[in-house]
Amino acid sequence: MAALWIIIVIIVAVLGYSLKSTSGFLGRDDAHAFEDERTPGVPEQMKDYVRQARLSLPALEQLPEEDLSIASADGLKLAGRLYRTGKDHRQVVIAFHGYHGSDRLDMARFAAMYSRLGMDFLLISERSHQRSEGRWITFGVRESEDGVRWCRKIIEIYGNDVRILLHGISMGAATVDMMSGRGDLPEQVKGIVSDCAYDRMRTEADGVLQGPSIVKETSIALLDFWAGMLAHFHLKDAEPIRAVAHTPVPILFLHGESDTFVPTDCSRKLSAACAKPAGLVTFPGASHACSYTVDPERYEKVFTEFCGSLSGR
Repeated sequence: MAALWIIIVIIVAVLGYSLKSTSGFLGRDDAHAFEDERTPGVPEQMKDYVRQARLSLPALEQLPEEDLSIASADGLKLAGRLYRTGKDHRQVVIAFHGYHGSDRLDMARFAAMYSRLGMDFLLISERSHQRSEGRWITFGVRESEDGVRWCRKIIEIYGNDVRILLHGISMGAATVDMMSGRGDLPEQVKGIVSDCAYDRMRTEADGVLQGPSIVKETSIALLDFWAGMLAHFHLKDAEPIRAVAHTPVPILFLHGESDTFVPTDCSRKLSAACAKPAGLVTFPGASHACSYTVDPERYEKVFTEFCGSLSGR
C-alpha cells in the first residue's frame, strides 16, 4: 500500500510540475522584453535584431494609424493597427509576429519596405499577445483561424478587389503557412512570405527540449496532454507542412542559415512539400528571425521580386 501511495505522489508531482511548465510555455505574453538591445539579458545573437526594431519605431509612430479589432471564433477580441501608406490603397500586407513577440517589435522593421512597395499594412497582435485577448497560445492552430478573419476584415474595409499579401515571422510564418491550406482562405490573398517557420510543432518541441530521448518524449507527451486540456489543441494540429501541400497560393520561403532555434531545414522541407513554391532563399550568417537584420537589401530585393510576380494573379 505504501508503494502505491509513493507512486501516486510521484505521478501527481510530475503532473503538477509539467502543468506549471506548460502554462508558462502556452500562456499569454504581456511582457515587452528585449525592446532595447542594451537591456541586460538580451542574447548576443538578438542584439542587432532588437536594435533594428527599436530604431524603426520612431518612423512608424509618425504614421497615422487606425485601431482595428475583430472577434475570434471563440469570442476573443483581437487588436490590430492599420497604416494606409500605399499609392492606390488596393494592396495590403497583413503582418504576423512571432511567439512572445509583438506587432511593433517584430514587424515595424518592415514598415518602410511595405511603404516603398506602395502597400498599406496591418500589424496585428496575435491572440494572447499584447493588446489582444486570450489565455493560451496555440502555435498557429487557432491563430490561422484568426488570420482568415483578419483577411475578411480587410476585404470589408477595402472591397472585393483588394489584393492581400500575408507576411509572417517564426510562429507567425507557421501561422500564414497553415492559413495557406485552409478551405476558407479568401481568394483576395494573392501571396505569402514565410520567414523562418517550423514545419511541425512536434519536431520543434523535440529540438528545443534538452535531455535524453526518454525525458524528451515524456515531456512532449505531457505538453501535448496539457495543450489538449488547457488550450484545446494537440501538437499534431500544428503542422504547416500538411497545409502547404495543398495551397493554391504561391509561398516564398525565407530562412537564416545560422538559425539554431528553428533549423533552416524546416523551410527546405516546407518548400519541397509546397504545392505552389515561389522559391527558398536563405541568408548566410542570419540567426533566428534575423534575415532582414543581416541583409536588408537582399531581403527587400527578393520580397519585391516576389510581389512583382503576383501582378497577374
